[in-house]
Amino acid sequence: MMQPTIAHWILLVGGLLPIFSVAIAKATRSYDNADPRNPANFADPVRQRAHAAHANSYEAFPFFAVGVLLATLRAAPPGHVDLAAGIWLVFRLLYIGCYLGGWAGLRSITWFGAFFAALSLYVIALT
Repeated sequence: MMQPTIAHWILLVGGLLPIFSVAIAKATRSYDNADPRNPANFADPVRQRAHAAHANSYEAFPFFAVGVLLATLRAAPPGHVDLAAGIWLVFRLLYIGCYLGGWAGLRSITWFGAFFAALSLYVIALT
C-alpha cells in the first residue's frame, strides 16, 4: 500500500479551507443560523468577503484535488507533487487573506498562482 504524501495531507487541509472561511463570515452574534442563506447575515463587508472566499474555495478545490489524485495514480515524482500542492496551499491561504483584506488586485494574482500550481499537477502527471 502506498504511504500518504504531503500532497495527500494538503488535500485534507484544502478540503477544510471553505469551512474556515465561512466560520469567519458567521462568527458574530447577529448571524441567524435559523436562516443561513439570508443575505442580511453577510451585510458587513468583511463577512461578505469571507463568504465569497468560502464559495471560491469550494470552486477551486476540485481542480486541485483531481490534479493531486491524477499525479498520484500516474506515479508522478512525489517530491514534485508535494511541492506543487504546497505552493497551491500557500497561494490559497494568501488568496483568502487578500479576500478578507479587500485587496482585489493582489487577490487576483494569488488566484492565478494557485491555479497555475494546480495546473502544474496535471503537467507533472501527464509528462
